[in-house]
Amino acid sequence: MTAMSDFVEDAVLNLVLRGVAYTGGANIFAGLYTTPTTDAGGGVEVVGGGYARASVTTFDPAASGQTSNSVSVSFNTSTAPWGLVTHFALYDDVATGNLLYHGPLTVPRTVNAGDTFVFPPGNITISHD
Repeated sequence: MTAMSDFVEDAVLNLVLRGVAYTGGANIFAGLYTTPTTDAGGGVEVVGGGYARASVTTFDPAASGQTSNSVSVSFNTSTAPWGLVTHFALYDDVATGNLLYHGPLTVPRTVNAGDTFVFPPGNITISHD
């Protein structure tokens, strides 16, 4: 199950209750983690071995409180082991930026040198539950 970050929770409250506009990022990037993530941005993101956050170019229209990626999201091919990837997060910047959503992978995956981690269409599902 995914969770909204503290940043997004505050943005929604400010929009709905105070009329303060929120401008979403023009680009969304997925990050991979080897420890649990938190609403405040906790967790250990993969570093080194050719790792970089991957662009998420398209989400399906939201319906019934959820949306999913509509195209594959591919990370660079690892040049060294990344370890056991257990969680993911979405950001509004490729390197820093604001954490938007995060959650555990349905099935954790060990990424070895030479592997390419891919989220097929529909595998990043974001919901408000």
